[in-house]
Amino acid sequence: MFNKIDKNETIIAGNCIIDSNLTTEGNITIFGKINGSINVKGNVTVGETGVILGEVNAHNLTLSGTVEGDVHLKDSLKLTSSAKLKGNAYVKKFSSEEGCLFGGKCVMEEMEKLKQKNDTPDKNFDMAAPKNNQKSTILSELVDTEK
Repeated sequence: MFNKIDKNETIIAGNCIIDSNLTTEGNITIFGKINGSINVKGNVTVGETGVILGEVNAHNLTLSGTVEGDVHLKDSLKLTSSAKLKGNAYVKKFSSEEGCLFGGKCVMEEMEKLKQKNDTPDKNFDMAAPKNNQKSTILSELVDTEK
């Protein structure tokens, strides 16, 4: 009747509410609500009905539900079209689908390494850098005003 059960997989059902921090060695899938931070050595998957009100520390996060808190990941963050993230994301890789909501900043590990070395990334990559020592505006970015 049951297929092979992964003893390192934790599933929080949709009718479950946990009012505490949560730590696990393996992967976790959340359809319920966690009022607290989670620390996971493996991967976190938050289903469309899943809610985390606290920080997330994990290897990877696939978010289809809601997280209100900062996200610290050793590798990647994937926001699906139904995802809602209110907090900052500290990641190596980031991807998002059209329709997701993200209120915060995304800090990617490689950019932080460049800042620490005082290196400047390619000017074409640094979208916030003013051009020709002028104050950057949306209009000046879209139209070449020197002609």
